[in-house]
Amino acid sequence: MEIYKQPRESLPVLACTMEYRLYANMHLVPDKTTADLLNTDKKDFIPLTDVRLFPPGYDDPPDPKTGLGRTPFFGLNRAATLWVAGGRAPDMPELTHKEVKVALIFHRTMLAGIMKIPTAARVTDHLYTSRPFQTVFNARLYPMAEGQSLSEIKAAARFDFVVVNSNLAIGVIEG
Repeated sequence: MEIYKQPRESLPVLACTMEYRLYANMHLVPDKTTADLLNTDKKDFIPLTDVRLFPPGYDDPPDPKTGLGRTPFFGLNRAATLWVAGGRAPDMPELTHKEVKVALIFHRTMLAGIMKIPTAARVTDHLYTSRPFQTVFNARLYPMAEGQSLSEIKAAARFDFVVVNSNLAIGVIEG
């Protein structure tokens, strides 16, 4: 018996966990997005290829001297994934979705940008009733430090879109 696989497109991503940053390739079916793959219930581990591991940090790209290693294959644990930048973004129609400014707080990090949610929903209601991995467009990554006001922090990196694990966010700020 032959098993047929759907063709997949290899796309560059930056995946972040509490312990590592992984620069790698994610393999997506042509009509699926990064969030679609991360929200798949059947897979606890997402396959990545050509992976370069780095410690946590904000420099993008990181200094190659800080690299912790390379591996041709890596199974990324979805439950440990804070966010993934890159891959493929969803196309969300303006008729059914509105754009809302959000900031998600993770451990010593804030990711801010635009979330597209159903027009009648509030951000917290949307996150409560939706899949855990959500796309934030025009995302900016801010390192947070003790004693520093959120209005004082400066963006360390910018991304066209980031898929965030809302289950691991400490909180969300709307507006």
